[in-house]
Parts: sequence; C-alpha cells; structure tokens
Amino acid sequence: MAPLSASSGFWRLSHLRTGVFSVSMIVLFMLIAFGLPVCTYAAPIEGNQQMSELTADDQKPLQLTDRSDIKHEGKEAFYRAYQAQKSGYWSYAITNYQQAIDSNPDMYEAFWNQGICYEQDKKYDKAKEAFTTALKIDWQNSLVYKHLAYLSFQLGNVEEGKQWLAKYLHR
Repeated sequence: MAPLSASSGFWRLSHLRTGVFSVSMIVLFMLIAFGLPVCTYAAPIEGNQQMSELTADDQKPLQLTDRSDIKHEGKEAFYRAYQAQKSGYWSYAITNYQQAIDSNPDMYEAFWNQGICYEQDKKYDKAKEAFTTALKIDWQNSLVYKHLAYLSFQLGNVEEGKQWLAKYLHR
C-alpha cells in the first residue's frame, strides 16, 4: 500500500460527511499524511483475581511423556495416580503422585498433576508448593504462573497473585 498523503485520495471530505471515519481516525490519518510522528501507548494490564480463575482446560491432568530416565515403579505410581485423578479420588491420586515423585524427583507431570489434585481438594498451600516445584523443573509452561496466581489469591496474597498473573499475561 502506498504511503498516505493528503493527495492520495484515501480519505476525502465525502467520508467525513457520511461518518465512515471516527474523529480519532481522521486525526491519525492527518498526522500520517503530513509526516508528523505518531506515537501509540498501550497501558499495562494489571491482573485481578477474576483473571486468574481457572477453566476446565487449565485443570486437565498431564499425561506422562515417554522418557527412558523414568523408573518403572515411578511410571506405575504415576498411572495409578492419573486414573484416580480422572475419577476424582484426590487423596489417592496425591499419594500415588508422591510415590512417583519419590522415585523420579524431576517428573514434571507428577508435580503438575499433584498440584491440580491439591487445588481440587482445596489444600492451597500444598498445591502452591507442588506448582512451585513444577516451575523449577519447567519454567516455560505459562499455565503454571496462572495456577500460582490463582492459589495466591485463594490464600489472600493479593499482591503476590498480581505478580504471578503479570508473569502469566506477559508470556
């Protein structure tokens, strides 16, 4: 598209009369047409508790990725926990995820799923601990930040919740 200028015919007086352009658009076009600098500013987003509410998709358990470094007993405990979690047996799932973690201390999926189980069981301190450990293992999953924001708000730590939410929103 050719650069806008007053002679380009892109905007005309007839457009003004028909109301096609808003006043702010007209001013913007005039600034561009006369070569004046145009600066835009995006206000920072400040998170709030409502923005941290978790959806059903946010609370889906992760399946175990096939890796050779995971011990057999850890896999079995994980699969037992996974089935219990999908059935809503939070305490049984938590216990089995802990067995999987004890066998494989870097099993991200077990910490993640254990955190979700603790959330569902309203044990927010323990959930926060599980998600914090998951974050140490894999900091690239932005959804961890949303869970930590949600948990901080649930525990009454509003400022901390806003900080976690800001990290989630800016990933």
